[in-house]
Amino acid sequence: PPGGDWKALGAKGFSYKNGNGGIPDGIQRLRVQPGAKSKLSLVASGPSLQTPALPLALPLTVELITGDACFSEQYSAAGLGKNDAAKARLRADP
Repeated sequence: PPGGDWKALGAKGFSYKNGNGGIPDGIQRLRVQPGAKSKLSLVASGPSLQTPALPLALPLTVELITGDACFSEQYSAAGLGKNDAAKARLRADP
């Protein structure tokens, strides 16, 4: 991906770190790893980020849409790590 905030990680994909602390969209860090078992990790916060109330209602579909690409994943109680009033940590359904 173009831009100074992106870093190539070779076969491990790409990472993004927002030098403005997530301004204007709330995204602070993003890591994309391609392959048969691709991975996407996102850290975001702040008033610009539109998020649902916690704890999350499951099942949940998460979409990351940028330009001409869309990443989508399903989450259910099967991948539940933490889901309370302060934080949600989920793994995608197998």
